[in-house]
Amino acid sequence: MSALILPLGVGLGYVLNVVLARSLTVEEFGIFSAALALAQVLCLLTSLGFGFSLMRLVPRYQAGGAAGTEQQLLVTSLAAVIIVSMLVALLLLLAANWFGSEPTVRGLVIAAMTLPLYAIDTWREGGTRGRGYLVQALAPRRLVLPAVMLVYLLFVPSQTLTSVVVVFVGLFVLVQMVCFRWLLPLGLIRPAQVTASVLRDVWPVSLPMAISSMARFGVRSWDIFLLGALSSMQDAGPYAAAARTALLCGIAVRIVNLAVGPEFAKRFQQGDRTGLARVFRISTMGAIVLGMPLYLLVMVFAEEILGLFGASYVAAAPVLRILATAELFNVLTGPSSSLLMMTDAEKQNLAVLVVAALASLLLLLLLIPQFDMLGAAWATASAIFMANLAHFSLAVRKLLQYGARQAPVNPVSE
Repeated sequence: MSALILPLGVGLGYVLNVVLARSLTVEEFGIFSAALALAQVLCLLTSLGFGFSLMRLVPRYQAGGAAGTEQQLLVTSLAAVIIVSMLVALLLLLAANWFGSEPTVRGLVIAAMTLPLYAIDTWREGGTRGRGYLVQALAPRRLVLPAVMLVYLLFVPSQTLTSVVVVFVGLFVLVQMVCFRWLLPLGLIRPAQVTASVLRDVWPVSLPMAISSMARFGVRSWDIFLLGALSSMQDAGPYAAAARTALLCGIAVRIVNLAVGPEFAKRFQQGDRTGLARVFRISTMGAIVLGMPLYLLVMVFAEEILGLFGASYVAAAPVLRILATAELFNVLTGPSSSLLMMTDAEKQNLAVLVVAALASLLLLLLLIPQFDMLGAAWATASAIFMANLAHFSLAVRKLLQYGARQAPVNPVSE
């Protein structure tokens, strides 16, 4: 069931975006899309990496019988996430006073309203997955929230941006309340002392994950907000529709990453270089087989697909083709990043993502003022090409070096 949540969530989110685009004006859809993109990028930083590190740390403390330390970590990390996300949200509200553009101000206010919710939910997801409840961790934000929002929009089709934001934030708060009420019997949230010292022990794990995840997601997201801020939210709407559609071309490799990550880790620990290379080769071919038809469909019918959002969105067809080609390259290079993460090459993976993220920001700042939507598309595509080429080269080098070394002894076989 957990394996179905990602494709179902992506499909449901896409349908929700189509309905939103048809319910709002182009500018309003651009404001909403840009605001959520900014909030989702910042939440990966303000959640301090706990959305990922708790998946490692909670099972470790449970296996070691350190229930007290586990509870201190959970409560202290939640308090830290709430404080940091609220402070960053306050900074967004202050930044809104510096912009004369009313659409940008509205986007910053919406981002400030939703950022703490995204950060807390990221923390909740990591802790719940650490306890082994994968469906309960992933379903609330990826399935339940968009499904309820979609039902509301279908029954109340005439909307303004204000009403959409109010309903979205209200539903998000309600989903969080239900989730935390469900977590209480599981013992994930219990009274414990907030201890800053427990955080010092986990920073080396959490902070690199926060930076890595923000860089990875940011390359595909902050282009929407920067386009709206540097050009216009009227451009951000069609661009967001094209970007969301292009992501469908890369869904195959995302599914493959979920499936092969544990297998990479197991083969590496067993010293099975041949098996590791075989899994990488087969998973890459599988991603290509799944992803190529989607890419061809998008390239041939780009105008018709964007027409689902509305006639004003068809002009972004060149943007869609550029971004879809970048996602195809992501598919062609296979689960390279996952291989690096699971074979003790996290630092190399982090370095690639940080360099690609910085290059993305620099190119966006240079190209958007000159070329608007096309400039944003070329900047994002260039960063994606750069990151995936580096990941693939490092993954192949890793396999070759690993094969040249003496395989470690498998203690299970002795």
